[in-house]
Amino acid sequence: MPGGWRAGDIGLGAAGIILAGLAAWFPWHVYSHPESYGPPKMLFSRAGEIAGETEDRIGGRTVGRLFLRADDTDGIDRTPVGSVPPKGNRVAVPSDQPFPGDEDIHVVLISNRRALIRDGDVLYPVAVNSLLPGGSRVVSFTERGGEWVLVTSRQQVIPVTR
Repeated sequence: MPGGWRAGDIGLGAAGIILAGLAAWFPWHVYSHPESYGPPKMLFSRAGEIAGETEDRIGGRTVGRLFLRADDTDGIDRTPVGSVPPKGNRVAVPSDQPFPGDEDIHVVLISNRRALIRDGDVLYPVAVNSLLPGGSRVVSFTERGGEWVLVTSRQQVIPVTR
């Protein structure tokens, strides 16, 4: 080098050596001391005890008891997440709930003991014994007069529409 070493060159070289040393040292420090870099330990306020009449506030509103008791009469689980009650406490579902959709369905395609039906803008794949919009079931797929038709449990015959 024709002018010798300048102070900037020496400083830049020293900074590079220090950075390389830190890059080599830091992963080994993390590997050797994982407790310093992991997530914080979770501390529970009740030490594992579950209170029977505890009410909880989520989002600024009271959501009720967190856990069901054995003497609950309404049988509704007020836990703010999806859960399944024990086998003995199943809530009955009303059987007269209407099925979504109406009776105006169109068969788009019948092939290989299955059909594709259209109810409005929605397409449904169905097979024998499938529940149709309106509450009826598929009884069979038959060929009548060279055309395939879908026969429902209400004796409704629906031809394939093109």
